[in-house]
Amino acid sequence: MPNSYEVSDVIRYIRNPAGTIDEGSTRKRREGEFLDESRILDNAYVVVERYNKKEAVFSNLRAKRHRFMAMFRANAHEPFDDIANALHRVLVASHMLGSHYWKRQGRVQMEEQEFRNHLKGMQEQEAIFWMIPGSDVVTPIVDGAIKKVEAITDKAAQEYVGVPGRWQRRKG
Repeated sequence: MPNSYEVSDVIRYIRNPAGTIDEGSTRKRREGEFLDESRILDNAYVVVERYNKKEAVFSNLRAKRHRFMAMFRANAHEPFDDIANALHRVLVASHMLGSHYWKRQGRVQMEEQEFRNHLKGMQEQEAIFWMIPGSDVVTPIVDGAIKKVEAITDKAAQEYVGVPGRWQRRKG
C-alpha cells in the first residue's frame, strides 16, 4: 500500500492522548450550548480535527487504491479496507464518547449495573479513541494492514525482476 507507513503514523498522531488546550476548538457549537457540554464535545472532536489536518494523506491513499488492486489483484483491497475500518472506528468512537458516554459520566444518576455497563462501554470506546498501551485495539489492525501490503509486494518482488524500462517474470 503506497504510503502505508505514513498512514500508520498519522493514525497514531490522530489517536495520541497528548494534546494542546485549544485542540477541538474548531468544532461548530450549537446555539445555547452549555460550557461543560462544549468542553466534552470539543475533547471528543480532537480526533476529527486532527484527521481534517491530515486528510490529504488518506485522500492520496484512496487515490492509489485501484492502481494497487489492478497491479496486485487477489486480496489487494484488504489492507485498504482494514485502514478504512480502523479510521472509521476511531471517528465513531469520537462521536460515541462526545454524544453519549462522556456526556453522561458523573452527570446522570445510574443504577449500579447500568453504571458498570456504561463504564465498560466507555472504556471500550476510549480504547479505540486513544492509543493507550495495553488496551489499544486499533494499532493491531493498522499494523496488520501493513503486514498484508508487505506480503503482497514481497511476493511480487520475488516473482519479477526489474529490467531497464520494464518488468519481466523471473525464469525458473
